[in-house]
Amino acid sequence: RVAELHPDLVDRWDLRSQRVIAAELAIAGLESGQPPRVHVKPVPRFPSIERDVAAIVEESRPAADVQAAIERHAGPLLESTWPFDLYRGAPLAENEKSLAFRLVFTSPERTLTEAEIDAAMEAVRNGLATDLGARVRT
Repeated sequence: RVAELHPDLVDRWDLRSQRVIAAELAIAGLESGQPPRVHVKPVPRFPSIERDVAAIVEESRPAADVQAAIERHAGPLLESTWPFDLYRGAPLAENEKSLAFRLVFTSPERTLTEAEIDAAMEAVRNGLATDLGARVRT
């Protein structure tokens, strides 16, 4: 909306200009003039541990299926997972691709042990093989 203030208002408010134009703009993404809410998390007291896994799957298999299988089998210590690489080519077969994911494990109560992470990664490897027929690339 754009409008000009009536000259009587300009005189009454003793504005320095003879003409004053006012506008109201609705711009998508500005959240009605409010800054976006900031979500903060406290800095973790205990370190997280990152591991990568690359699964060789059929070319037609969506990455979301692989990520869902990882999250289903990794256990409660898994904090996040995201894809970071897609590979096609030798030595993989024509109908195969390799999808690599970064897994982040953490606990709010303690430092995790290598044995816990090794067990979670073994569960992920077994789950990928069982659910998707995937091979883990080494």
